[in-house]
Amino acid sequence: MQTKSLLKTRSRDSGLAASCSRPQARPLSPLERWYWIWDQVSPLNVIARARVSGPLSPALLRSALDVLQDRHPLLQVSVEADSRGRNPRFVPCTHRQIPLRVNTHEALEEETWQREVDETELALPIDAREGPLARAVVISSSTLDPAEPPREHELLLTVSHVIADGTTALSLLEQWLEHAAQLHAGRAVQRGPAVNRPPPEGLLPPRFTGVRGLKPVAAMQARALADALLVRPRRLRASEPVAFEARRSRLIHRELPSDVVDALARRCRKEGVSVHGALTAALVHAVADEARLETPCSITVGSPLDIRRDLKPCVGNDEVGAYVTTLPTHVPYKRGASIYASARHINRDLSVRKARGETFASLRFLQFFAPRSLSESGRAAKLVESSGPGNLCVSNLGRFPFPESIGPFRITGPQFIAGISVSGYFVAAINTTHGILNANFTYIDRIISRARADTLVTKWIEAVHRALETSD
Repeated sequence: MQTKSLLKTRSRDSGLAASCSRPQARPLSPLERWYWIWDQVSPLNVIARARVSGPLSPALLRSALDVLQDRHPLLQVSVEADSRGRNPRFVPCTHRQIPLRVNTHEALEEETWQREVDETELALPIDAREGPLARAVVISSSTLDPAEPPREHELLLTVSHVIADGTTALSLLEQWLEHAAQLHAGRAVQRGPAVNRPPPEGLLPPRFTGVRGLKPVAAMQARALADALLVRPRRLRASEPVAFEARRSRLIHRELPSDVVDALARRCRKEGVSVHGALTAALVHAVADEARLETPCSITVGSPLDIRRDLKPCVGNDEVGAYVTTLPTHVPYKRGASIYASARHINRDLSVRKARGETFASLRFLQFFAPRSLSESGRAAKLVESSGPGNLCVSNLGRFPFPESIGPFRITGPQFIAGISVSGYFVAAINTTHGILNANFTYIDRIISRARADTLVTKWIEAVHRALETSD
């Protein structure tokens, strides 16, 4: 394998950077500060991946990546804080390109990108102090003729969770390929609006702002306390304790083929549940089966929900930012219970919580709960571990649209992977694209042993297939 970096310094005043909207210095919002602090403890990266066939050269990818960066102000910033590590701010770093690393393999196998993600992209933090808050990798197959460019490539785009979620990462990967196709064809690059948006907290509906916005926060916290006392839900247990700063996200990848995906969708319609409800219920049952639970209990599982359409004004999928909040559901479980009964409970609970406005109340809550600095984060980290919604989590984008071809490029397997940091133990990042359901399970090494992680994934797949064979 050969590796090289394709990075050069550019002037603040030259090239495409001068023609697009400029980044603005501003304080990080409580949500952004929350992610920034946990990223300093253990990497909190979001990664988009796709296999691409076509005439992609490193130089073309470098130019297209520059165009992508110039289009989005939040791809042109770093984070600086004061001498005590407080008051973090986005500051422009327009002189620094998004790093692009180029690898060459003799052949691209399915495990090639998985190893790269597991060993590097989940393990290494993005240096927020230097910026920008993204990096990219292209892994190309070598050719017998040195004069012939490779035709098969794996693209990986890694973005800090401070400015991105799964939707953001996949959208940026698509835009990167769109710019590459335009440049390859010699056409003028089409730029969308480069908007300096306020953070998510600046786009909340009116009833969640100001003093009146504190009422739903108080109600949400009261219900959480009542649940803790009355429901006493179980959480995914740790195999062994691991210090927060030693936590390391690892990856297990699985796919469900289109015939299974279609059959599951039909069965879910028949049973009156969403596919997300069924997939999440399957994970709850897998956890219960792995733990050999014999007595009835409730198991907590988190669902990160996209809030883009509910913000004022709404935010497009092609804009950069982290626009998800995670809601917990305490799922009643007893041995032999139907997955569809669990799925109905998950659907009802999420619907009620969204109607109460808990997606927005949780954002307001961070105004008071988010630590001011890394040195002051110990208590919050312990509370997140003991009662946060991300201990066990299913982040499902559903049927996510991604073109099968862009210009001369054929695309397969677009998907995303989510790092965990201190927010949880086991996460399933799922999207269904081109008919295939891609499930990327990340877990904290040693807190969940590799053998346990493999068992949980296997039991999840078994539960999904069992759901296809039974009715409620």
